[in-house]
Amino acid sequence: MIRLYADAVFSGDTFSPRLAESITGLTFSSKNEPGEIGLNGRYKGLPHPYGMAILKAPFDSATKTTSQMPEEWIADALTQHIKDIRSCGATELHVNITVAWKGQCNFGFSEEFLSKIGRLSVHVTVSCYEDSHNETESAL
Repeated sequence: MIRLYADAVFSGDTFSPRLAESITGLTFSSKNEPGEIGLNGRYKGLPHPYGMAILKAPFDSATKTTSQMPEEWIADALTQHIKDIRSCGATELHVNITVAWKGQCNFGFSEEFLSKIGRLSVHVTVSCYEDSHNETESAL
């Protein structure tokens, strides 16, 4: 494994990321309010039919400054704020974990992380890809 990244995606017909940020103190890396005119993607120039926000861990496995991994940071943030986020209209909640690898890809999750995620009842997706950028750098 080279790097592990984690984020959480929240959405819902009436979900207000602005209200969720105000209540929780979290800062979303990307967000749109229901009815807001899209600037890109499939809703470019059209009103978004739902609210959506992405919460990214503020570090990845290579830039972390403590023993906490990015997915653990996301689980802790959700454990603390999931009720408030849901009260702001979020009906869909997904945790995304992305693993960039070179060579063989082995990784695991701590029992604490798996237990927290299980209690939250959220969908988890793990994506793995070969990090060709690092291959390019090592070939130079």
